[in-house]
Amino acid sequence: MKVLVTGATGFVGGHLVDALLRRGDTVTALVRSRAKGEALAKRGVTPAPGDLADDAALRAAARGQEVVYHLAGLVAAHSEAEFQTVNADGTARLVAAVAAGAPSARLVLVSSMAAAGPSPAGGKLTGTEPARPVTAYGRSKLAGERAVAEGPLPWTILRPPAVYGPGDLELLRVFKATAFGAVPVFGGGGQELSMVYGPDLAEAIAAAG
Repeated sequence: MKVLVTGATGFVGGHLVDALLRRGDTVTALVRSRAKGEALAKRGVTPAPGDLADDAALRAAARGQEVVYHLAGLVAAHSEAEFQTVNADGTARLVAAVAAGAPSARLVLVSSMAAAGPSPAGGKLTGTEPARPVTAYGRSKLAGERAVAEGPLPWTILRPPAVYGPGDLELLRVFKATAFGAVPVFGGGGQELSMVYGPDLAEAIAAAG
């Protein structure tokens, strides 16, 4: 299967590329860095130079693809407007590019649990509740979801929780601390956190296409 991956050089994106190559897919990756593109090429991936602000590059990368996996985005920004520019507006531009170059392709958007908002105290989300994001990041991811859902393409949206595993740097500090006998306590110590192993998430994302 011919697939395009955005965010292929990121933590989860790297695991997704591995899963797709194992499956035997023909993988193209949208990349901004020439060096990272060359590294992907050595793994059998076709690099497509460009980013989410480059409409022409998006159209060229999307042309002829059967599935587009969209993982690129910001997880940290200086302002809500910056989040919206990339996570919402960039996603909308990708939808338009895929619709023009590969109108029958499925778009798989990797969003975030932040788009749904927090679960009620002591409760769990079932997936049927209205989204109530409480952060600028979450609001931008929800706006990106809407751009996909309101577009003309067949789509699948995933909202993964916190991700850990090989290549992760965010939660690595927590695991290192516990390895030395220090157990971090957040807040009152009674909070629960949903987590998923990076390679397992990658397999789920691949299967969604």
